[in-house]
Amino acid sequence: MNRSVYRYFLFALVLIVIDQAIKLLVNYNFQYVGNEWVVFKNILKLDYVLNPGMAFGMELEMPYGKLVLSVFRLVAMGIIAYILVKISSSQSYPNGLNWCVASILAGGTGNVLDSVFYGKLIPYNAIPYNPPHDIDSEWFHGRVIDMFSFFYNFNGWIPDWIPYFGGGYYSVPVFNFADACVFCGVMGILLFQKKFLGNDSSKAIEDILVENADNYEPDKD
Repeated sequence: MNRSVYRYFLFALVLIVIDQAIKLLVNYNFQYVGNEWVVFKNILKLDYVLNPGMAFGMELEMPYGKLVLSVFRLVAMGIIAYILVKISSSQSYPNGLNWCVASILAGGTGNVLDSVFYGKLIPYNAIPYNPPHDIDSEWFHGRVIDMFSFFYNFNGWIPDWIPYFGGGYYSVPVFNFADACVFCGVMGILLFQKKFLGNDSSKAIEDILVENADNYEPDKD
């Protein structure tokens, strides 16, 4: 493996450590689920939210849905790690793409660790809303700890006349550092897609997956 590849995985590892450190601090310093600490009034607060599913608390409504989601996350992280090795070993892609993919890998892995270990190897320290409700989990059934909430007073009821979303309650989503890593990585790729992958992004991705990335040159303009 090219030596330069390791720096991107080291970068991902640093982000994972930061993510897990924040989650452990919240887990062991907040007294109950729903506890909050206002950092900047009306701008930023820290919550303690246990997310059993995906982004915004969405879950797979099916038997063994949580297990399926955890396994899917593991497989996805393996694929992303493979892609990172391929593109960072090649001279055909800008370093910016490597950093973005490393950020996505770190964020995804951070949440995978929660899904696998939290509630089993690492107990939830806070008291749940309705004790003695048991929030400990089995392996691969852990809940992801979310804590960051920006502009947290921006919530309310959506009018019924608004198509699709009307008649429901909206609130600012609570997220964690891992989510932010994934978001920044994805946004970086979307914003600089042409620079990173050239005009034919689908061709570039295909080249990565079929192991001939060295033969692909993205457009320089």
